[in-house]
Amino acid sequence: MVNIKKKQTIFWSGPKLKFKEPVKGKRRPKPLFKPVRLNNKKYVKTINTKHLTWPQALIRYPNMKAFGDKDKDGILNGWDCKPFNKKRHGSSLAAFRRMDRIKNMRRIRDEQDNQDNHPKKPNKTEDIKKYRKQYYKDNKSRLNLLHKIWKENNPGYVKEFYKKNKDKINTITKQYYAENKEKLLASKKEYYKENKDEILAQMKQSYKENKERFDEMHKEYYEKNRAKVLAQRKQYYAENKEKLLASKKEDYKENTDQILEEDIETLQSLKDELKEDLE
Repeated sequence: MVNIKKKQTIFWSGPKLKFKEPVKGKRRPKPLFKPVRLNNKKYVKTINTKHLTWPQALIRYPNMKAFGDKDKDGILNGWDCKPFNKKRHGSSLAAFRRMDRIKNMRRIRDEQDNQDNHPKKPNKTEDIKKYRKQYYKDNKSRLNLLHKIWKENNPGYVKEFYKKNKDKINTITKQYYAENKEKLLASKKEYYKENKDEILAQMKQSYKENKERFDEMHKEYYEKNRAKVLAQRKQYYAENKEKLLASKKEDYKENTDQILEEDIETLQSLKDELKEDLE
């Protein structure tokens, strides 16, 4: 077999043309208009996420929120020119900061206007206690009225709550009393000195209204803790013997007529009882 080499067919490509190379230093003429690309889905897919603007990001990610912060630069997505780029904020940053400044000015103005009526709530525990006391003094009548209405609408709520959480409440009260015993006693003494007459009048009135119940309670307590009560009385008498005797003498001097009348009445009643027994 003889290998016959086939000649390749060559087509004429035409004459060789020489183009003029652009001269350095000369500016090209600007076009009359720049072509604008529309934000289609195909075009938006080709753009890197860092270079996406807000309208382009909406096309690519339709569930993206305008009030979110994707790049966490402190500016919302709707006001950020590049919502996926931390370093790019755009011209909207100035407007955003201006709006913040206006809001702060309004807030300061409202606080100054309503400072007397609505004081700012403090953070420390001591300041909170002072704030609560001041608030109660300013709105005492309104709070008492609300408390009365609440009691009428919810009768027996306090008793039920105490029955359910009796052990817990007792432990908390004992712990609090042990920690703040001196302060509580001092505050009670001060309150008693300031409102002595009112407290005594209330005690007398309550004793008159509930005399039988109080007497029964005292008897029950005395029967259960008789030895303890007698020991306390003896100790108190031994410690304050002189004071008690002096107070008795003063009472006798001031109320001699009344005491004598009571003694005469008791003697008369005894005489009448003896006569009845003899008869």
